[in-house]
Amino acid sequence: MQCDEVWPECSFCSTRVIRCTYPSPRSDDSTVVSSSSSVSCEPAFDNFPVEDTGEELALSPLYSYSLPQILSKELSPTDLRVMHHVSTILMLRSVVLLQSYSQYSCSTLLILDQWSTFTWSTVGLSETPMNKVLQFVVPELAFETSFLMNAMLGIASLHMQQLLPDPTQSQKQTMIYRARALKQYRQALPLMDTNSDQYDAALIMALLLVVLCSQDYIADNEELIVVKWIFLYGGMQTVMKLGDIETIPSRKVGPIFNRYITEVKLTPTIPSSLLNMVACITPLDPDYAYLEFYCKTLDDLAVVYASLVQDGLGNALSLRVITWPTYVSNDFANLAKEKHPRALIILAHYLVFTKLVSHLWWVDGVADRDISIIARGISPEWLSFLKMPLEAISLTKAEDIVQLLLRQ
Repeated sequence: MQCDEVWPECSFCSTRVIRCTYPSPRSDDSTVVSSSSSVSCEPAFDNFPVEDTGEELALSPLYSYSLPQILSKELSPTDLRVMHHVSTILMLRSVVLLQSYSQYSCSTLLILDQWSTFTWSTVGLSETPMNKVLQFVVPELAFETSFLMNAMLGIASLHMQQLLPDPTQSQKQTMIYRARALKQYRQALPLMDTNSDQYDAALIMALLLVVLCSQDYIADNEELIVVKWIFLYGGMQTVMKLGDIETIPSRKVGPIFNRYITEVKLTPTIPSSLLNMVACITPLDPDYAYLEFYCKTLDDLAVVYASLVQDGLGNALSLRVITWPTYVSNDFANLAKEKHPRALIILAHYLVFTKLVSHLWWVDGVADRDISIIARGISPEWLSFLKMPLEAISLTKAEDIVQLLLRQ
C-alpha cells in the first residue's frame, strides 16, 4: 500500500498507527517531470541533457521520519527484499548524522544505503583511485547538490533492479529519480560557479549519467546504448570546458577522470577486415565525406586491441574499454545513429570488448543487445563484416572472447 496523500493523515499511516507528517513545501518536491520511459539523455548543450516530452509525472513526496518512526514502520514485501540485499549502516549511525537524513523517506534511505554499502563499488573498477571518489566524495557532494543526490539515488535504484525478483517498483522509482536529476542538472548548468563544489558535482554528474542512462530506459526500442554512451561522454566534455580543464586532475573528483592506467607501448593494430572496409571508400562513395571520422575511430579502437595484447585481462584493459567512447566524436556517433553500415560495424567490434567488463552490471548485456540490433539494421551484403561480433554473442567466458578477438 502506498501513500494516498489524504490530508491531514494519509491512509498508509492511519492503518499503521503512525504519526503522519507532511514536509514543508519544497520546489524540488512539487516539480512535475517527464515520465516517459524514452527520456532522452542526448547531451547537446543547447538542450542538455533532456528535453521535455510533454508527458508529466507528479513526483512522490518525500516524507519526514524520525529514527524511531523509521525503525517502527511496518515494511512492505518490497522493503523486506531490499533489506535482504542492503545493510542498515546509514540508519544505525549517530543521531546527529541521522538528523541530516530526516527529510528523506524510509525507501529513499534504503536506496541511499544501497549506494553507500554496495552500489558505489560496482559502478567503477576496484582497486583504482576512482573508488575513493565513488565511496566518499560522491555522497558528500550529493548531500549539498540536489541533482547529484537524485542521480546517485537513481543509479542505486537502477542497480537494485538487478537484485530484486520483481523490479517493477524499483523501475518506477528509478524513472522518477532519473527525470528529476536530469531536469535539475539542466537548470543548474547555466548558473554554475566553476570554482565551487557544485562544479565538482556537475563534473561527476556528467560521468554518472553514462551509468544512469545505460539500461532500462531504452529496453523496448532499437536505440543503441553504445551510441548514447558516446553522446553522453560528449556532454561530459562540454561540462569540463565550462571550467579550466587543466585543473580537473587536482580537483576532489579528479581521480575518476583518468582514462588509462598504463601507456600502450605496442604498435596499435586492428583487424584487416575493418581496414579493408574503410580502405575501399572511394570518392564516389557516400561515406567518402566522412572518411576522416572512420579513420580516427579505427585508430582509437586499435589502441584497445594493443592494450589487450600488452595488458591482458585486468583493470588496465577494462578502463580503456569503458572510456573508449570518450575518444569518439559526436560526428561519428551521428553516422551510427543514421544507420551508416560502416559506423555500425566498427561499433559492433568495439562492443565485443565490453563483454570483458561484464562484471560492471551497467555494462553487462549491452554488447549482445546492441550487436543484435546492428545485425538487424544493416543489409545482408554487410553481414560478412559482422562475423566476429555475431560469434561473440554466444560466448560468455572471458578467455574465449579474448581468443576470438586475437584471431582477427
